Amino acid sequence: QSRWAVLEKSVKATKMGEAKSLFRTLTAWRRELLVFIRTRLTNARSEAANLTAKNLKRIGRGYRNHDHYRVRILYTAGLRPC
Repeated sequence: QSRWAVLEKSVKATKMGEAKSLFRTLTAWRRELLVFIRTRLTNARSEAANLTAKNLKRIGRGYRNHDHYRVRILYTAGLRPC
């Protein structure tokens, strides 16, 4: 029996709502968790870049020129615009 099957059987046998909730979360994220376990890669870099862009947008209070906004994001992220 696989470890996942053992976990699923144990969760079904318990009356603990927290365990059932955790198992639902693990089930929803199972593919992503398995990829991380195998590769040790995350999307942290893209999340950081998105956060930087959102913070710039918040600070800028709405750039009207999209090209200026794009260049500002790239410079802040340490990249050279094309």
